[in-house]
Amino acid sequence: MRITKLELAVLDSIALNLYQPFNGGRPRSFADTSDIWSADILFNTCSELGKTVKPRSLPGVCSSLVKKGLVVSQQGSHATQDPGTIRLTEEGFNMWLANFPT
Repeated sequence: MRITKLELAVLDSIALNLYQPFNGGRPRSFADTSDIWSADILFNTCSELGKTVKPRSLPGVCSSLVKKGLVVSQQGSHATQDPGTIRLTEEGFNMWLANFPT
């Protein structure tokens, strides 16, 4: 599967997000990841690469990652001001791990 530099940056932002169980640290396995708020992908991350993604390009990149099966996104609600969540799939975690080895 082909993956773009922006897609890799977003995967890294999700994996190294402060709202992940390792609080921005490196997850060791897929089980070490969880859902995060979609609004916090770029703003609460320890990923230097993720900080290069422009917020206006994020929806398109996330949509592409969903289509490729690398993330799952849950739509939020405007009525409750819930921004929605996003998480890596196991395939997405493995793609991240392959591109960002220890």
